[in-house]
Amino acid sequence: MRSSDPTWTVDDSCHGRLLGLADDLAQGRFRHLEDLASLDRRNFYTWNGGSSYGQAALAVRFFLDGEDGALREGFRAFLRDVAEEKLATPKLLQRHPGRSWEELDAGFLRFVRAQLARY
Repeated sequence: MRSSDPTWTVDDSCHGRLLGLADDLAQGRFRHLEDLASLDRRNFYTWNGGSSYGQAALAVRFFLDGEDGALREGFRAFLRDVAEEKLATPKLLQRHPGRSWEELDAGFLRFVRAQLARY
């Protein structure tokens, strides 16, 4: 399905990541979006047994589809900037939706919990 499809759900390939993130949330291992965006390649793949990958995949879904698509255009602008060879920094990611990290984290947690409630 297209990312803008309002009926999007977590498919089988993401279901395990979602369950892993649920465990991270329960164990207090949730990585804030700013911290996630700050990870270098080595730490991205090794932090908490590689759970950053699953959280990042869900964060992309959040930026595209969460909050009724309110963040979509800002995220697309971020991706355009990165495609134009601007450095993909946390500051650039946060600037495009124009929200604080606290607001983004709270929205992401709501998104993840809503997905978990569906399963």
